[in-house]
Amino acid sequence: MRYLSPASLPDSSLINPADKKALALQRRKLLAELELSADGHLYIKNRAFSKSDILEYFETLQDETILHYHGEVSKDRILVEFLEEGRLPADEVFSQAERYDDVHFLQWISPYFYTAFTAHVTECLQAANEDGLQALLQNRLLLTDYDRERAWVQIGQLIENNISLLDHYHEQVEHNEAVLSLTDIYHLVTGPYIRMILLLPKDPFAGLRDKYAIAIMQVTIYFFNKLKSNRDIFMKWMENAALLAVSEGVAAAVTGKIAEMEKIRKKSRAVLIRTAVFVSIILLKLLINQHWGSSTNNIPKFTRFNYINGKDTTTIYDIKQLDSVLHKKLHPDTSATLQLH
Repeated sequence: MRYLSPASLPDSSLINPADKKALALQRRKLLAELELSADGHLYIKNRAFSKSDILEYFETLQDETILHYHGEVSKDRILVEFLEEGRLPADEVFSQAERYDDVHFLQWISPYFYTAFTAHVTECLQAANEDGLQALLQNRLLLTDYDRERAWVQIGQLIENNISLLDHYHEQVEHNEAVLSLTDIYHLVTGPYIRMILLLPKDPFAGLRDKYAIAIMQVTIYFFNKLKSNRDIFMKWMENAALLAVSEGVAAAVTGKIAEMEKIRKKSRAVLIRTAVFVSIILLKLLINQHWGSSTNNIPKFTRFNYINGKDTTTIYDIKQLDSVLHKKLHPDTSATLQLH
């Protein structure tokens, strides 16, 4: 249920709760315009209103208490814009009106606020709009306990959908039914989206955060084992999973995998360094052999070298051949991989 202020009606001035005649006149005017419309709807604030919608709306304005509530809301320009159009400029805050502490006022405004709130959060999560979500959550949430709980459930479902998507991807690659690319999941596991989840209150989302951390851990392990040249990126993903983890068990599982990944990464670096040193020595010897071999008998001549890469051995006779071999085989690797237990 989207909010509409009487002050936003066509040709309306600020609300005067006692001016029932003006409201009645405006009601008749809008119904007359509706009769002339091509599709049987009247458009106000880019929203379509049917005849029944207009009649129902003006019926609520017969209650002077509700008219007074509308008048209080109209004093808060930022709140009106948010309720009507879902817009909330950065760093803008709702007024700190005493009326907002009134339980009866809160019960009246909560359904309107719920509609704008869930729509805005959904849009922020889908567009990775971290600033927009932060701007909203820094404001007071004009929700009853019931509507607040409903809002968290609806927002939680969006996160649950992404968890299911990550689990589906992981299941596919586990059964060799698909090959994942980084673009498939990048937006689900990187900084902006993770930070937005962390902006949400911890208690209502503790279980989802643990599930999300596990889902990220699973797909990260797949990429860590498959794309060894990008392991620094996947370490960041795993650190994001650690940020999400709430329970001790999940946090321990994620930090354990991070330690394991770091150990494997260090081993790969050691292989790279050893290979680089070995290649440098060979190059030096070949250069000496080519430059000095024909001009002196005091420098020993080298005619070949054995290049060993794992189980493969290649005999090298000159620099050109070495360069060709290095382009094909010089990809330091380790047979160590991560496994889920």
